[in-house]
Amino acid sequence: MSPDEFTPIYAKVLIQAAVTDTGKVAHTTARERQDSILTESGITREQFLATLEWHNKDPRRWASLLEKVVRHLEEKTEPSGP
Repeated sequence: MSPDEFTPIYAKVLIQAAVTDTGKVAHTTARERQDSILTESGITREQFLATLEWHNKDPRRWASLLEKVVRHLEEKTEPSGP
């Protein structure tokens, strides 16, 4: 899976994890919510984990992914024009 394809999926998973960590979502449903994101995105948990592992093997790839995630989230939160 390319970094461009993975970026929005990983961003959704990070948001879900942040919401779970703040206690707004029961921890017992955290994996179910993550699985829902993956299913909605058309990938399996195995594909998700393999892509994370691929990024983990090279700090530059990991840094690049995180930069893309930040840009993706910034684009999503920027107000649209009038």
